[in-house]
Amino acid sequence: LSSCGLTEVPSAVQRASTLVALTLQDNPLTSLPEFILDGTSLPELQCLDVRRTHIVSLPVRLAKLPKLRLLYAGDSRHLTVHQ
Repeated sequence: LSSCGLTEVPSAVQRASTLVALTLQDNPLTSLPEFILDGTSLPELQCLDVRRTHIVSLPVRLAKLPKLRLLYAGDSRHLTVHQ
């Protein structure tokens, strides 16, 4: 889904329960939807790429996703981590 001009993650993604990698880079996204953060809709997610998006913060609970091993968030100018 990279470079698609997305301003939000399509809701259809939450039904992809076997998805292991989600590449969202180069989209003007400003946040991640709850279905990614809650850890139940995408239980197999191992890699999340949000490079060069407009996301300004990532909640710490993202680190608690059960299988997430790689988080790419470089080149995001105003990105911060909060609790």
